[in-house]
Amino acid sequence: MLSIENGEYYSLDSIGSLIWNFFDEPRTFQNLICNLLNNYDVNEKTCVSDTQTLLEELLDKGLLEIDN
Repeated sequence: MLSIENGEYYSLDSIGSLIWNFFDEPRTFQNLICNLLNNYDVNEKTCVSDTQTLLEELLDKGLLEIDN
């Protein structure tokens, strides 16, 4: 991914890319977690924690925004 705002490139692993592509339209965090839990062998606590960490990084870099 390229951030035009700060001129930096970012790379994501396969799960990170899946999460990024999941937001091709507005989604809720809970909807994302449910989707991941249904498709991957991961416990809920790890899924929530890891996903939250990734989303916070994307938000901090201005690559994702929250629409209330």
